[in-house]
Amino acid sequence: MSSAAFGRLTFSIGRDGAFSGTHSGSVGHVSIKVELDKLAEEMATRTIGYLITVDSEGPPHLGQANLHWVEGRIVAGAGKTACRHVAAGRPVSVMWPPVEEGGHTLIVDGTAEIVGEGDAAEVHITPTWAILHRRSRPDSPPSATGCKDDCVPMTTSE
Repeated sequence: MSSAAFGRLTFSIGRDGAFSGTHSGSVGHVSIKVELDKLAEEMATRTIGYLITVDSEGPPHLGQANLHWVEGRIVAGAGKTACRHVAAGRPVSVMWPPVEEGGHTLIVDGTAEIVGEGDAAEVHITPTWAILHRRSRPDSPPSATGCKDDCVPMTTSE
């Protein structure tokens, strides 16, 4: 199992790839629903993004990446560690910090494959889930997910 902590957020990824996470503290979070077909539009408002990969033994790997929307997929330049994790068939996540203070973080989960080799290798990510997430505030609307967060899930089409 791999685990990591970012502030009061702790997450673990089991050997089977199962993800679990917890948040400690009294401040809630907020998530907002946005459809995946709006993902390219949301990505265009952001500049710095991070590719998050895992393997079955080590801790999660996070690296800043140039991220682009190409024909319904997220394309990221990737280093050796990310390519090794993706080649092993592990799921990936991509995260963009908020554009402005108090804004939402964009988080995307997906399946990935390596295209190219060596320095030209890219990770092509097919999004399966995406969410805009931030800590809740007193004026935050109820979450679309029913949780205590101010989150906007971007769901896959059925």
